[in-house]
Amino acid sequence: MRDESTPTTIRCKHCGKECSARHTGGQRIYCSRQCVWAAKRIPIEDRFWSKVDRSGGEDACWEWQGNRHVSGYGSVRHNGRVEKAHRVAYELMYGPIPEGHYVCHHCDNPPCVNPAHLFAGTPAENSQDRERKGRREPARGSRSGMSKLTEFDVADILRRLQRGEKQKPIAALYGVDFTLISMIKRNKIWRHVPRPK
Repeated sequence: MRDESTPTTIRCKHCGKECSARHTGGQRIYCSRQCVWAAKRIPIEDRFWSKVDRSGGEDACWEWQGNRHVSGYGSVRHNGRVEKAHRVAYELMYGPIPEGHYVCHHCDNPPCVNPAHLFAGTPAENSQDRERKGRREPARGSRSGMSKLTEFDVADILRRLQRGEKQKPIAALYGVDFTLISMIKRNKIWRHVPRPK
């Protein structure tokens, strides 16, 4: 059992000095609060490119090695919020993203942050690019991962609505807001589920 009165020495993750003080900054340990703040002031360019695998050369995809979203896109903290890594890469190389534009991939590889593979496009250009590359539409219905309902649930809801049942009790039965039931009834969402005859 460790003696609590004897401090354990650590090596500061910023300045490298050995010390007994412990100041945390995320999962790292520093010798002082000044080192915590100094470590957080590393320029975005240095923090960003240190997490990119550029081993394949200039023409290859440069894959993001940091945090990734389930969709495969990298994510990085920048300007006080979490942003997609390919958008930050575009801004670091080309400047601000034009308003109303997406940052799209020529390579169609979500973790790629090689600026040569990125271009800014309008929503229409992004859709055209997706269709040209033969990519599927995003998952819908119960496959989207965000849904509280399944196609079977929606089919049952539609049958109940057809029989004249009220929206609020149906919503309570399925644990959803009644506006969701209203949107299903008006064919605004879940349009892929066949309507009862």
